[in-house]
Amino acid sequence: MSKSTKSEKTRRIPHGTVAGYRRFKCRCRRCHRAHTLAVREWRATHGANPKKYRKEKKHGTRSMYKTCTAGPDGGKCEPCRDANREYQRTYMSLRRAGLLDSIAQADAGKK
Repeated sequence: MSKSTKSEKTRRIPHGTVAGYRRFKCRCRRCHRAHTLAVREWRATHGANPKKYRKEKKHGTRSMYKTCTAGPDGGKCEPCRDANREYQRTYMSLRRAGLLDSIAQADAGKK
């Protein structure tokens, strides 16, 4: 079996394609141009803001309670307040039962 020469390897790169730029790390003008056009197209269809495509939080959950401003005067909305109230009740009942301390100690022992 013979080793591939550098010229044989460069022939396998699909020049002028996004794959040539990304996968094969080719930076020739044709591959760079293909990548630039692909990025421009993606930004035109998806926008440049990656936060826009994160999964939306739903009102009435503990995670949304932390950032909710949909209530009166920019405060927490009622469903989010209810979710937080339920979370706090559960947390306090576990804490009173001593279950949270054992979990915290077990976690501290793992460090």
